[in-house]
Amino acid sequence: MKYSIIIPIYNTEKFLAKCVESVLSQTFTDFEVILVDDGSPDSCPEICDDFAEKDSRVKVIHRQNGGLSVARNTGIEKALGEYIIFLDSDDYWNDNNALQQLNDAEQADVIVFGCTDFNMKTGEKIVSRNGYDLEFLKNNDIDTVNSYLLSNKLLPGGAYVFTVKRDILEKNKIRFIPNIIAEDYDFILNVFTACSSVYAVNNPFYTYRRFYKNKSKAASIKIKAIEGPLLTVDKWHNKVQNDKKYENIKDDILNYLAHIYSTTIISMGRMDKEDRKIAIEKVKPYKFILKYAKWKQTKLVKLFLDFFGFNFSVLVISKIYRLIRG
Repeated sequence: MKYSIIIPIYNTEKFLAKCVESVLSQTFTDFEVILVDDGSPDSCPEICDDFAEKDSRVKVIHRQNGGLSVARNTGIEKALGEYIIFLDSDDYWNDNNALQQLNDAEQADVIVFGCTDFNMKTGEKIVSRNGYDLEFLKNNDIDTVNSYLLSNKLLPGGAYVFTVKRDILEKNKIRFIPNIIAEDYDFILNVFTACSSVYAVNNPFYTYRRFYKNKSKAASIKIKAIEGPLLTVDKWHNKVQNDKKYENIKDDILNYLAHIYSTTIISMGRMDKEDRKIAIEKVKPYKFILKYAKWKQTKLVKLFLDFFGFNFSVLVISKIYRLIRG
């Protein structure tokens, strides 16, 4: 079997059918769909079972709620495909030939693909990730490729916009860390530094829904939201400083960690006053990572923190960023 598509599911009954159908309608058919019902309180469990009854390629796992990381890990454990692909249950694929294109592409340990952001408020669709240099990916060693991805902001921002060989996950014991938010950062760094080849398909077939009610609630920033980024910064700063394996891409990873940290600072502006006060004390010890910053946005965050301190900077930077993003 070529692909295992893992779909973690929680409280997305309005979108689940379109999500699953976008996979089942693929012209390439050598795949399995693993629906992980993470204790969803709505009609998602019944929708999952209906799909399984109608199509033998669909497997359903019902489990107690454990969060996105646990749901994805559960899917990995049950997967049989050569490649693993993740798909969030409130998103969908917009091209029925997506899997065929992945199968026809230059085969590699990891194959990345594009993403289209679907603004649910305005109906606007914008390609947010695309434009990989395929010849460069094909003709360079993995350190050079990872440096290219990291330095050009082309490293996937989520675990759902690439497919990875299951053997890479198994041999390197790569899993998502449970009970944290922004768990993708660590997982992605683990995958891309463990693989030996990366290729791409320049097709933004993954459609990511933005600005609907459930995602708005999920996007409300709480203390827990900073734990994943800080864990990643701490873990990977130590790894690249102490393991010669990362020597050739050390500076690129450190710059990426600075970016993760600056993004966390920006997000904290949406916390309530008490949570923000606690969060600031948690992020302060990791400010050192900003000395590795290369990108303008990250350097701007460092500049604000150096001159104005955390309390003022967190609020102002967040407002500036929201104005820029509209």
